[in-house]
Amino acid sequence: MKSTIPFLFLFLFVLTTCTPFEIDSSDSVRLWIEVASGEQQCIPPTYASLEDAIEQLTSNNIKVFDQKEISLVVCAACFCPTGIVYQAQISDSDFEDAEDLGWSEANNYEE
Repeated sequence: MKSTIPFLFLFLFVLTTCTPFEIDSSDSVRLWIEVASGEQQCIPPTYASLEDAIEQLTSNNIKVFDQKEISLVVCAACFCPTGIVYQAQISDSDFEDAEDLGWSEANNYEE
């Protein structure tokens, strides 16, 4: 019985210190990026929805951790912006790839 006690403590130590989750250190720094749904009103939007915008990132192997849609107050003329901005949280290591796709670092809009 005495010889099994150290083994039991060792087993419990290993069991509690090992994690089944893989830690990805490359994703340690995250940032928000954004893209407008379209160039202007009265022009069909580039992205019909938040899901379409996020699909562009994921199909280009950019991992998205969080996402949101921002609706801004804008004028109603055809030359005005759409007022819909899609934001995504990504790893900073993917920023250049996202920038090549037309995304930029996100503004901090008051909601």
